[in-house]
Amino acid sequence: MSTTLPSSSPDTMRAYVILLDPDGRRMLTNELNGWLPAFDLPSVFYPEVEDLVRNVRIECGLDIAILRCLEAGDANEGKPRLYSAICTSENVESSQGFKWTGLDEPNFDRSDMAALRNITQLEVERLSSSAPVDSPVPWDSSTGWHQVALNWLEANLPPSHEGKPWQVSQIRSWSISSVWRVTSAGTRLYFKASPRYFASEVAVTLDVADRFPNISPSIVAAQPENGWMLMQDLGDVTLSTVDTAKMWHDTMKTIAMVQHGYVGKFREMERMGIERRTTEAVVEMLVNWTDDPAGVEIRTVGEENEAALSRLGPDVSKTESIEGKLKELGIPPTLEHGDLDATNVFIRNGSPVLMDWSDACVSHPFFTPLTPAQARRHSEFVDTYLREWTSYAPLENLRGGFQFAKPLAALESAFHYHRNIVPYLPYPYPDFMTLERYIPALLNMAADALEYVPEDE
Repeated sequence: MSTTLPSSSPDTMRAYVILLDPDGRRMLTNELNGWLPAFDLPSVFYPEVEDLVRNVRIECGLDIAILRCLEAGDANEGKPRLYSAICTSENVESSQGFKWTGLDEPNFDRSDMAALRNITQLEVERLSSSAPVDSPVPWDSSTGWHQVALNWLEANLPPSHEGKPWQVSQIRSWSISSVWRVTSAGTRLYFKASPRYFASEVAVTLDVADRFPNISPSIVAAQPENGWMLMQDLGDVTLSTVDTAKMWHDTMKTIAMVQHGYVGKFREMERMGIERRTTEAVVEMLVNWTDDPAGVEIRTVGEENEAALSRLGPDVSKTESIEGKLKELGIPPTLEHGDLDATNVFIRNGSPVLMDWSDACVSHPFFTPLTPAQARRHSEFVDTYLREWTSYAPLENLRGGFQFAKPLAALESAFHYHRNIVPYLPYPYPDFMTLERYIPALLNMAADALEYVPEDE
């Protein structure tokens, strides 16, 4: 590998890697100058690590697992990205041009590396600490989790793959999921690990797949206690890439079909560990937050959060009113996906397949089709969904209820992030910065939706 790198462009980003050996006692550096390994990569959302993993394999001759993104960087400002990683290769001999050194030996004399010195030292201290690790995100430490996961993968490959060479590559890594592609016998499988705060995801996915196999991924193996799933490949086509009216109509019908299947199944959903949320609790939380905006625990976007709550304060009574009107429709609570954007709907054999139940809860069903922007904007897609609920109320009444659900859905998501996700994210790293911003963004979405709700006569 060259000792100098061309300057990154807005389409590319320089990424540095703190790469530790499997024992966590040595660090990989450039043999000539002692720099951290560096790669110019496409400027994509930082959890998408496939290009980085591939480049390390090609240029350094090593398989790795990404632990954390420590700096997201900024392509437009020329700020580099920084990851920590651990080597997962059985043979740790690196390619020519790199060497394993002590943990305190990287050279930071490059101008774009100087700002990374302190955070690198802190990360090395974290990873080399002998203190017990009890993290809700077990893949972000060097405690051997990755080797245990790889052993489980190998033991659970389908019989048709036994004895055949296989390769595993991490394609996404951040605090809310670690996803790996397994290539063997000319086919692809996908392994997903979920954090402890998404403990119900595997159980929900298995249950939905059992009840509705045609709209679910095919599960090869699962270990719910660890949040692990090995799934058959669904291909690369999602609703966001197809984006046809027919597929949107089919998806809306599919969502309603699944939700009808869980109406009244409270005991079963409770056994899966799914949180039950109520619209009354949403209103109560809004009252609490708007009464004391400065008292809401927000670490990085406090001003934005207070500004959003100041918009919502005058509409608390309106929110209470629409919550009551939505309840009057008599639509029962059921399984609510929580994050069904178009990238979480795969197209298999011309039909939608619903993925990623990590945010699932028991709540109002109308909240699910409110997530995709396309569904919110196109009334014909909404009507397709609502017609599946006309046994409870006339279509015109359901349309009104759908409008009432918009601000409540956004509020429920904001409170979910604040309660169930953000407190468990490592601070002050990119995952925390990225996901905490969702909270004021969702509050503003609720305020925007309330502007279109008429005042009570």
